Amino acid sequence: MVDLWPEHIEQTEITAPAFILKEQASLLGRKTQMIVKAEVEPGDPSHHEGMRYFDKEDYRKFIYDFYIVGPLLDNYRYLLFGIMYNIDLYPVEFILEPEIEEDVVGENVHLLIAKSESEFIKMLGLILKSKKTIKVR
Repeated sequence: MVDLWPEHIEQTEITAPAFILKEQASLLGRKTQMIVKAEVEPGDPSHHEGMRYFDKEDYRKFIYDFYIVGPLLDNYRYLLFGIMYNIDLYPVEFILEPEIEEDVVGENVHLLIAKSESEFIKMLGLILKSKKTIKVR
């Protein structure tokens, strides 16, 4: 068989936003001895009704939802936030409820955009340390 691929396929040093979320989700369970854990799942715009308007283009993007889960409370699930991005990985749009957004950015715009991996990590840290997140945990 003839190999039609180029000799050198470029690899990227960029980490996919969903992978970063999953790493952070796994850390919460360890920190709380599984009293509270987090889960990341492929998202659905209908889960964010009232938080953001979704247009046709948004339905072609990757959407992931970040849940806080209480195993001792019959696996109660709380949708903390969502992210959305296209095949280029960045920029990443955060889909936040107003209380978290106000805590993180100080105004109610319902949308935070990280243009790079470092911005994504910084914004994610602010969200995970927000008053609302701590209250839910």
